Amino acid sequence: SNKKPEFLKMSPTGMVPVLKTSEGDIFESNAIARYVARITAKVHYGATALDLGVIEQWIDFCTNEIDAPLLSWVLPLQGVWPYNKAKEDAAKEALKKSLSVLNEHLKKNTFLVADRITLADIVCVCNLFEGMKSVFDDSFRKPYPCVERYFVTCVNQPEFKQVIGSFELCKTPIKFTPKKKEKKEQPKKKEKGGKKQEAAVPV
Repeated sequence: SNKKPEFLKMSPTGMVPVLKTSEGDIFESNAIARYVARITAKVHYGATALDLGVIEQWIDFCTNEIDAPLLSWVLPLQGVWPYNKAKEDAAKEALKKSLSVLNEHLKKNTFLVADRITLADIVCVCNLFEGMKSVFDDSFRKPYPCVERYFVTCVNQPEFKQVIGSFELCKTPIKFTPKKKEKKEQPKKKEKGGKKQEAAVPV
């Protein structure tokens, strides 16, 4: 359980994921991703200081400008957070701006940094995942063809497929469905004066 004292020692907020290593523990998903990227030769973390800076730039952008508003949109629809129509609309508008920025960059780039997948792409695809699966239907994706192409290209890489398997883009977005209020049974009215006594039959 993430509320037990031993877990809270690893993650003071009680949040997951947590990475336990022989040298110590790491919490927060992006911090874990950065750590794994640095120690794993297969994951590119930038050949130069500039590459590293640009990778970090896109990680921050995708986390703050895509993941944050997307969670505000999707989680209430899944019943995790309370639903608020105004917040949903604001989240959609924020995402449209962010996806426009990403789409513009991907017009001239296959991946976010250089010509290969880096940690920035791994984080970005993870941030886009729930949207592409649950709410980004054809009409919503239409203004961002480069983002769609980029996402499909990435999720079809062997390394991605090992984790997420086959993937289908959203066709019908999930929507908010208000819970039906249960009808309370009305208490039966008591007859005034109690039970009626039967009339006496003369003998």
